[in-house]
Amino acid sequence: MSLSTAYVIPSRPVDSYILDETDVVPAAEELKLNQLSEALFQKTGFALGYAIVADIGEEDYRTVAVDIAHSWGLGGKDSSQAALIFIAIKQRKRSVEVGYGAEGFLTDLETEQMQKLYLVPALQNGDVAGGLEQLSLAIARKVRQYKTLTRPESFAPQCRVALCFHSPLPHWHFAALAIL
Repeated sequence: MSLSTAYVIPSRPVDSYILDETDVVPAAEELKLNQLSEALFQKTGFALGYAIVADIGEEDYRTVAVDIAHSWGLGGKDSSQAALIFIAIKQRKRSVEVGYGAEGFLTDLETEQMQKLYLVPALQNGDVAGGLEQLSLAIARKVRQYKTLTRPESFAPQCRVALCFHSPLPHWHFAALAIL
């Protein structure tokens, strides 16, 4: 009989949109991803976070990703317009968890296609940072396209990284995506 230990949800990063337990994202790339996420939030109100974890044991990767996003309160207390890009390195699992408020313009099918086009090939080549950057840019283009059509560009919510996360965020609803 073996005892399994449940995965402990990590605390949200302080002053960063990125949790990288494995240090696979170089500092310069992490800075780029943080700047992209901050600019996206400033221009659209959409929060984009990242969780790269080393090992989730026997846990279901989708459940872990949703729990992380919910625990962090990604998107703010009044909005669920956010997404979390999740990678479990040891299990070779990845997903994009989309908040309920964004599912109308950022669908599961679209994020899965983006992952297959940008993230999966990069992961297969060992380029986690490059895959994250390309996937993030694709998500940002989609969000900006939708937001440009639905509200004036002059709207720019004020956010610093620490303010874009609130916990708990009770109205998060996530959709899990396919396996690597």
